[in-house]
Amino acid sequence: MKLFFLILTNFILASTFGQTDTSENCVTNNNSKTKVTKLTYPFSKAEKILIVQYDAATVRGKTDIFSWDIPKRGSDIDTTKLLAKHQLTNNDIDSFLKIINQGSKYSTAFEAAFGEPSNAILFFDNTGKLFEYIVVGFGYFYFDKLNHYTAVTSSAKVTLGFACSDKGQMLIDFFQKRGVKTFIRK
Repeated sequence: MKLFFLILTNFILASTFGQTDTSENCVTNNNSKTKVTKLTYPFSKAEKILIVQYDAATVRGKTDIFSWDIPKRGSDIDTTKLLAKHQLTNNDIDSFLKIINQGSKYSTAFEAAFGEPSNAILFFDNTGKLFEYIVVGFGYFYFDKLNHYTAVTSSAKVTLGFACSDKGQMLIDFFQKRGVKTFIRK
């Protein structure tokens, strides 16, 4: 499957700790054209949404280059490779949408590469087939004391919304509060 890269890396020199849905560096997107809701694809089609942790596969045996694809067996997700998973409840989805709909108050940004993506959000239809996913890689940068993220989606129709400096920590908290550990490259 061809992946469209959405480098959603976060920014701004500020420090945050343990925030989950909002922050002083981010603002809520209330624009009806760009706001993601339960009626927005892929949420509107998803019968089940899982957040997962897995060991990233190396590319061609190189120990420092990792695949940004999810573990698969044929066209299905290889559940034997998942280290942790959590099926999102309606309340979880509401919390996740609050995070997605956060965007930066500022325009300063940078892009960065992350070496080991080990978390994903998986969308399954009513037949149990995986139809969309978002792979997330986390990194911590000492110079700005923030956890950042990069996301790769299965299609251009799927997004984590606009970036903001605290969204990486919000996503980490979201995964970890639901028992799904995150790998944060330092």
